[in-house]
Amino acid sequence: MIDYFSQHQDYLFYALAGICLLVELTLLGISGPLLFVALGSLLTGIFISLGLVHAFSVAIVLVAGLSVSSAALLWGPLKKLQNKEVGPETSSDMVGKVLIVTAR
Repeated sequence: MIDYFSQHQDYLFYALAGICLLVELTLLGISGPLLFVALGSLLTGIFISLGLVHAFSVAIVLVAGLSVSSAALLWGPLKKLQNKEVGPETSSDMVGKVLIVTAR
């Protein structure tokens, strides 16, 4: 397994992105930082697949840089999306209403 990931570093970063997203979806308490690490890992894997990055040390620095920059760019919009105001309840269900039923 180690030999495989040393020869195919892009798959290592894809796997890291998948694991981060899986943990993100199962453990909702830490739902901020892992999303950005997953995004940085995914983009780094894409850069390695395209041949833009060759050294593993550069890839690690790239994951860190992309994670921090994506957090800086997306934190505000994601916070707004999460804290969006919900309008009043306008459903037409019958909960709480009393109906008079007569027998025929």
